[in-house]
Amino acid sequence: MAETCAGFRAGTWFGLFAPAGTPQAVLDPLSNEVNRIPRSPAARKELAAQGIETPRLSPRAFAQQVGQEYTRYAQIVKSAGITAD
Repeated sequence: MAETCAGFRAGTWFGLFAPAGTPQAVLDPLSNEVNRIPRSPAARKELAAQGIETPRLSPRAFAQQVGQEYTRYAQIVKSAGITAD
């Protein structure tokens, strides 16, 4: 793939999304709880056994990551001339 699309890299990440306009009073406790789970010893052990890293991103940092990924893949699609049928 890198020969066809310069700079291409692939990876997998998971995230939790909420509808636009969800109140911050709902998002903050949800984010805290979701970020607490991978810190438990049992979850860390299970995730590590699968080679999964668990960085904890703030909602703002996660939104930035999603935006960067969207921009990056949009550029790849455009440069490759990919169109939807």
